[in-house]
This record gives sequence, structure tokens and C-alpha cells, in this order.
Amino acid sequence: MAKVMTPSKPMSSRQLDKLVSHYRAMLEKHRNELGSSGAVQQVLSGGKYLDEQLAVLRRHVESVSVLTYRGSKTIRITAERPPLDFYQDRDGLWVWGDFQNRVATRAGTIEVDTVINVDYHEITIPAENGATDEQIETALGSKHLFDETTVSALIAEMISAQEGGRAGLLLNDGKVNLFYISDRVVLVSWLAGSSRWVVDTWGRDGDRWLRGPRVFRSSN
Repeated sequence: MAKVMTPSKPMSSRQLDKLVSHYRAMLEKHRNELGSSGAVQQVLSGGKYLDEQLAVLRRHVESVSVLTYRGSKTIRITAERPPLDFYQDRDGLWVWGDFQNRVATRAGTIEVDTVINVDYHEITIPAENGATDEQIETALGSKHLFDETTVSALIAEMISAQEGGRAGLLLNDGKVNLFYISDRVVLVSWLAGSSRWVVDTWGRDGDRWLRGPRVFRSSN
């Protein structure tokens, strides 16, 4: 089985130079098969060809990567939401007791206008393999953990912005959203059949996450 990549930083200049060198060697090897230089130059100078090549490279990289970076976001807290008050079962929200006991009871309340910066990634490892929590956290890099207060305020803000399962930063297609804290993984998902968000926690017990979930990383 091929070794799974767990990149946590962009390609270096040296790696880019190596990639360019390999591409040049490929062109030199097959240049007699490519036809006239004018036609080749016309294709190489076109944006469509370059976009297609980038898409192919990205697809192959993702096929051997645990995580793929999808973006960054600054979240501003718009209301004070005491965790023990917010995280109660009601219309549109279902909170498991493990989250209430392990996270909400330990969390404080964050003030209005507090800014929380996050990066978000997608699990892109091939579905037949799955990714362990250890692999995911290695790919996320250091200082990726949320504390209980921050993760409670962040999820409350995101759920409030996506009431009724509206589209937003949280996936609302049945796939889970993951947030790592010191001793657990917090799971958030939209349950379409019941029209409510579900918040729960899970232990790091060696289970594997299949392709598709969104993983958030603290970048404050």
C-alpha cells in the first residue's frame, strides 16, 4: 500500500523546482510525438490547458492525502451564549449528554465581538482506507486544538448562522464537522430527517473517518 501523505505546510521552492524538472524531462522525452512547435506553444500558452493540468495534479495529490486545506475564516461572536443555556435539546438542536458533561460544563462565555480564526480542511484520504484521529491531527499540525470555551462559542455562532440547516461554513449534507479538543473530538452534523443540528463528542479510540468530513483547526 502506498504511503499516505499528511502535509501540514505548502510545497517548498525546492519541491516546486523538482516538479518543474520532472515536467520538463517528460516534455523532452515525448517532444517528437507532440507535433509542430507552433501548435504545442499555442496549447501551452492557453489558460484552459494549465487549469486542466492543475486539476489533474490536485486530484492525484488529494488521492494520497489525509487532509486537503479548503480555506480560512474569521468568525465574530455576535451574542453572548452561555454554553449550559445554549446547548439544550430544542427545535432545531439535539445535544448529546457527553458533550454537555465533557464540554459545556467546562466552558465559559465569550464576549460579543470576540474574533475566532479557523482553518478548515476536508478528509480526502481514499474511502477504502479511512483516516485515524492520529493521522488527522498530524496533518493539522501543532496548536490545532480548541479549548472548551472557544469551541462552544464557535459552534454556537455557526449553528445560529445556519438555523434550519442553511448553507454556511458547517457542512449540512449529512457529513460531519470535526473539532479537536484536548481529550475528545467534537462532532457537529445536520440531521435532515429531523431538521436539527446534532452536537456530540467522540473519544480518540482508533476508529477511522471516511472521506468527506470537514475538519476545523484553530488558527488564533
